[in-house]
Amino acid sequence: MPDAKRIIWIVLIGGVLSFPVFGYDWMDNPGKGSPQDPYQISTPEQLLAINSDLDLLDSHFILTADIDLTGEVFQSALIAPDTDIYEPEYQGVPFTGTFDGRGFCIFNLSFEADQAGLDFLGLFGVLGNSAVIRNLELSAVDIYAPVSFYVGGLAGRVTSATIIQCGVRGQMTAAGLAGGLLGDAEQATIQNCSFSGSLSSGDYSSSYMGGLIGRAFAATVEGCWMSGTMTVGQGYVQAGGLIGGVSSSAVLCSYTSVVMTCGADTAQIGGLVGVFDFSFINNCYCTGSIDASNTSQDIGGLVGQCDSMLFEVKHCYSVCRVTGGGSNIGGFIGFCFPMVVSQCYFLEAGEGGGPDNGLGIPQTAAQLKQKATYEGWDFVGETLYGTSDVWRMCVDGLAYPRLSWQYARRGDFVCPDGINSGDLIALSYSWLSSEHDGIYYRVSVDADCSGRIDLADYTIMAAHWLSY
Repeated sequence: MPDAKRIIWIVLIGGVLSFPVFGYDWMDNPGKGSPQDPYQISTPEQLLAINSDLDLLDSHFILTADIDLTGEVFQSALIAPDTDIYEPEYQGVPFTGTFDGRGFCIFNLSFEADQAGLDFLGLFGVLGNSAVIRNLELSAVDIYAPVSFYVGGLAGRVTSATIIQCGVRGQMTAAGLAGGLLGDAEQATIQNCSFSGSLSSGDYSSSYMGGLIGRAFAATVEGCWMSGTMTVGQGYVQAGGLIGGVSSSAVLCSYTSVVMTCGADTAQIGGLVGVFDFSFINNCYCTGSIDASNTSQDIGGLVGQCDSMLFEVKHCYSVCRVTGGGSNIGGFIGFCFPMVVSQCYFLEAGEGGGPDNGLGIPQTAAQLKQKATYEGWDFVGETLYGTSDVWRMCVDGLAYPRLSWQYARRGDFVCPDGINSGDLIALSYSWLSSEHDGIYYRVSVDADCSGRIDLADYTIMAAHWLSY
């Protein structure tokens, strides 16, 4: 019977591929697969051939060109797929090597999987121990997997891996444990990653859908964002604009701009996180809207529900419009213990936000556009509440606060808005200081989000300066 299952799986996969997966000889590759001399990937054939030899799954790879998969439709992950659709748990071999996109993009990755058991979908099925994926973009991703679990544009499941500077753009329909970037992340580090597009659960009653990550356990998610729409089907629970469910994790310096539509009897829905426990959410914000049915519950502009007192939500705000819903509906959090919400704010219902249920501090739009409202927050230019310069609001009355790294991406490091000699001075000051002891490192000057200030940040600033 196991041999028959493998034959069925091979037929399912082989029937949708036209590239000669097993025809590539890795001895002809310019690289050797080592950290110092990684294999070089520049064609679809080479990309698909990674899975042709299990010994390659702990090797090192780089992209050297954009890759277009137009016209191909897959039913299984391209790398490290599940190998037995009749077993509920993953039966394949995880990818444990490194894959550096070098800023190149994989276009038109498409899945059609409408059969139960076709799980662990994405570019990678499972990323295992010590795997590192960085600097990779996936564009025009199209995933239709209405009964599949562990689904993500980049990977279905991640365990003890690191994901840095990766982005996905596209659309997805999946059953559960699904996210625009990752379906499930355990003991993982996810930094400076994003998803933009649309996600839908259809009408399948399930759990854990996130704009970026379906579920995160013992993970650190930092400097990430999501922009797009989410459709949460009837009876679905634990859905969030960034992460559906968070446990024993930290969500830091991240944001969403999401429009969520929820079906009947949905629960634990939040603009940033659906439900979390034993975790921290610090320096995050959410914009957009959540439209819930009158039979939904635990709906919040930032968080749907908190499951324990051993957590903290600090220095966050929501200007997400929250409408509908039955019980436990809030402009900031639907349900939790109020003593663990610190210095957090939300737009009051009368001005297009959400209802006040005692969780978070309601404010008018005008108040939320004043720096003085945000007591204890670390803004660019002040030193009383820290020198990391997490938040930025150069002029009162114009806009809500934004995370300083959003400006730093284009080399705009300090107020006033725009790139000028002040940004060069800030870069020089932070560069020279951090070179000695790191004390004066500021996130607002880290243009490439590398965790250090160096020539790469200067290059980004100079390029944008000249474009003004």
